[in-house]
Amino acid sequence: PARESPAAKRRTSSMAEYVEEEDEEVSDEEKVAIVQHFLLNSPPGEFDEVKGDALALVQDGLVSDSMLAGVCRADNKDAPRVVDLGEGGKMGLC
Repeated sequence: PARESPAAKRRTSSMAEYVEEEDEEVSDEEKVAIVQHFLLNSPPGEFDEVKGDALALVQDGLVSDSMLAGVCRADNKDAPRVVDLGEGGKMGLC
C-alpha cells in the first residue's frame, strides 16, 4: 500500500481544522460588525446598494436604526454627495 507523505497529512489536517472553523456560528454582535464594515467600506456612491445587500444577509431588526444613521453620517462625511442645483449651481451634502 502507498504511504501518505507528511505534507499530504498536514494538508488533510489543516483542511479538517478549516472545515471545523467554518461550522462555528457567527454571533449577532459579529454580524452587526460585519454589516458596519461593509457599509463603511462601500465604494463612493454605492452606500444604498451595499446597505440593501448587507441588510438582506441578516435577520430583520438586528441592525438598529441608530447604528445605520451613524454609519450613514460617517459615510456622508467621508464622501459627501454633490447635488446639481441647476443653472450651474452645485451643493455638497454632508
